[in-house]
Amino acid sequence: MILSERSGTVVFRLGKGNKQRSTPVPLPGRRALQAYLDTRLPVDSPLVFIGERGPLTDRGVRALCDKYSALIGVKLHPHLLRHTMAHQFLADNANDLVGLAQILGHENLNTTARYTKKTSDQLAEASEKLNY
Repeated sequence: MILSERSGTVVFRLGKGNKQRSTPVPLPGRRALQAYLDTRLPVDSPLVFIGERGPLTDRGVRALCDKYSALIGVKLHPHLLRHTMAHQFLADNANDLVGLAQILGHENLNTTARYTKKTSDQLAEASEKLNY
């Protein structure tokens, strides 16, 4: 991970399919990560998220999602966070499928294209904007 005020990149060494990729981190994310790193106990590990019993695992992330799901009454899971980011990226970046595919680590744009599908609420909202 490389973080600075002007730019930042996170390297995913074991992503889906055991593929490695680098992903840019926006300024709010860089600031949040730096604040976390500044308060985290010193550890001898290249991994970022360290819990009481060592590096945070997939299972640990799921347990955190379950914990906060119960607290807020909304079902959370890691893939929901990924989907939410993907939809927001497209909305904020003029449906840039190529950029999103790179960030998500997709090799095929057809895989990324599923994020362009609109919900019925989104379609209804768009149809209300029609002017005849």
